[in-house]
Amino acid sequence: MPFRLEAERLTLIELQQQDILNAIDAALDAMRYFEGPVMSDLGRFDDPLQADRQLIAARQALAEATEALHRTYPELAVAPR
Repeated sequence: MPFRLEAERLTLIELQQQDILNAIDAALDAMRYFEGPVMSDLGRFDDPLQADRQLIAARQALAEATEALHRTYPELAVAPR
């Protein structure tokens, strides 16, 4: 029985780690918008609303990654400054 419990615990950790990786991938996807030419010669976004949406999506994905990280590894959680 102890082996089965340990296997279940490791499976849960693997799923939580996958949640972390998925959230980080989502943040990277949102930030890829900014890899292309998205600004005019005047230094303004060509589509400011799309830029805002991409930044919001990246921020939300990073918040999800942080939550998943702290759930999986609570010892890494620190108090906000």
